[in-house]
Amino acid sequence: MDKKQASFGIVIAIASLLLGAVFLDSSSLFLRLLFGLSLGFVLTKGSIGFAGSVNRAYRRGSTQLL
Repeated sequence: MDKKQASFGIVIAIASLLLGAVFLDSSSLFLRLLFGLSLGFVLTKGSIGFAGSVNRAYRRGSTQLL
């Protein structure tokens, strides 16, 4: 991963957390934002799910998860 891309992602995550903390009406919505961001990060980095298994099969030829 490019350092520029990683720093851009960190800036977007921090900005969305700060804007969510300021502009969301209830703490329940902010908690949902936190859960959504963390689940999205985990699924993206862990290659979990259908897209990750298809990507692994295409790039590495490993069909273990399929």
